[in-house]
Amino acid sequence: MLARVVTLARWTLVEALRERILYVVLVFVGVLVASSCVLTPLAPGAQRKVVIDFGLACMDIVGVLVILLTGCGLVRREIERRSLEIILTRPVSRLEYLIGKWLGLVATLVVLVAVMSVAFAIMLRVSGVTLRPSRRRRSPRSSPYRCSPPGTCRTPSCASPTVRR
Repeated sequence: MLARVVTLARWTLVEALRERILYVVLVFVGVLVASSCVLTPLAPGAQRKVVIDFGLACMDIVGVLVILLTGCGLVRREIERRSLEIILTRPVSRLEYLIGKWLGLVATLVVLVAVMSVAFAIMLRVSGVTLRPSRRRRSPRSSPYRCSPPGTCRTPSCASPTVRR
């Protein structure tokens, strides 16, 4: 049973990679480069966060869309070519067929995410954005969550004795 499932998964992976799925990855890289050039001037001081968040969101959306479209396309083509009937006449149950197709699509997604991650890392390196934040530590006095020294705070939310409620 396991050998049949692995065989179906391997052939699903091969069929999915034969499609033009890698062109989608190239489009992904193009969108990332264009977005980093367009979006970073819009958020001064937060360029790193914008580029990383946008890149990860693109990877998520592209991965889901590619897997949905590829999975539907593979089953449709097998029905059109009548290869599904040939597979199911063998000693392969429907459950084995579905598990094999699912594992093949998972393997395709792993390959796709790996390629997109490498492209994303290269794009980050080229644009000069680092994944790790700077190691500068703030002093406790410069924390944005602390009030000013007593008597100098003028915001109504502050518990300073100089503010009248």
